[in-house]
Amino acid sequence: MNNKGNAVTSTIPILVSMLVAGAASSTMMTQDAGDLSDQLQQTVQDSLDTITTHLNIKDALGKYTDNTQGRHIEKIMLLLQPLIETNIDISKITIKLTNTHDTTLISYSGQTAYHDSSAPLFENTLWEQTKNSFSVLALIDDDDSITTYDIMNDDTAFVLINLPPTFSITKDQSLAVSIIPERGITTSIILEIDGFQESTIIDFCQI
Repeated sequence: MNNKGNAVTSTIPILVSMLVAGAASSTMMTQDAGDLSDQLQQTVQDSLDTITTHLNIKDALGKYTDNTQGRHIEKIMLLLQPLIETNIDISKITIKLTNTHDTTLISYSGQTAYHDSSAPLFENTLWEQTKNSFSVLALIDDDDSITTYDIMNDDTAFVLINLPPTFSITKDQSLAVSIIPERGITTSIILEIDGFQESTIIDFCQI
């Protein structure tokens, strides 16, 4: 695999058309003519809601830890941005972690902060509040929607994940991370390291 940090995304216009056409056909077969207009409008709205809650993974970073278990990555950060400006409830997002041995789900910690540009990303105090969960570090949040209301609209933010011990990443192993919104499309990325890396900080989208 050459692109270790490529997010799995869809061709949005085609997907919208397929969703609307499929749902409309189903509606026409199951509803009387008098109900078609209202049902079709609802179908289109539901399909658009599904598409507009899509979150793009723009970057993925990890930090090595050296201890008695060897050299491995315990902390990862995913840079997220909504595909289309909308309101996405962070508290309703679930993250799925999958490796070759197991799968687990983690939820939102309820903790957010605004990134201090003078402080190292992996030294932010938010990490101390992120255990078996994920937290959100806002980079662009002009209306304070993330830090005040747990809502992403046209914002850009890092998701901080402190990996459970059995899901830490070592050389020649991979971890699939999936962002599952309350409704809409799941976005996934595969994080993988080939061989030894000298740097303590790993940019999965560059190796």
